[in-house]
Amino acid sequence: MQVTPEEIPAVSRLVDELCGVVLDETKGYLIDSRLGSIADAAGCSNFVDFCQKALTDRTLQNEVINAITTQETLFFRDTSPFEALKHKAIPETIDAKADSPFPKRLCIWSAACSTGQEPYSIAMTLSELIPDIASWDINILATDISDSAISQASKGLYAKHEIQRGMAPNMLEKYFRPEPGRKVG
Repeated sequence: MQVTPEEIPAVSRLVDELCGVVLDETKGYLIDSRLGSIADAAGCSNFVDFCQKALTDRTLQNEVINAITTQETLFFRDTSPFEALKHKAIPETIDAKADSPFPKRLCIWSAACSTGQEPYSIAMTLSELIPDIASWDINILATDISDSAISQASKGLYAKHEIQRGMAPNMLEKYFRPEPGRKVG
């Protein structure tokens, strides 16, 4: 199924309401490539019909979210946040908590975490930087709009090519182990 110029505003409103992704009139190709087969499978005759159906069908809504969001990620993605974590945020936190009589607690939220490489990268970074990490109460909250991405992230299993992208060999050896017949965990 191909979207017509007249249908793009309806699809754009649906996508914006479901996941906050803004599509303008130049994104017809994206609608066709990511949502066309879903609309066909849902038995819709056009994209306006598809939008109407998606408003009340939670399964269809999840399919739209999973198809339209970019679930591209890798370990230690975007080096600047990890450099700031490594050289500023974590050392300052360790110093601030050093003489505190209260429990050493750290909470980090990894929003839009996709399939989990970023929160796992944060965990590895913390493990490398905090010498007495076992005495800390650390919570990393990983969220994403895509239920399927979160499901995959919670398993912590990755294909070899997924962990080799952006991962230093010493970190790979230290934090991952092969699972025979499965992805690496």
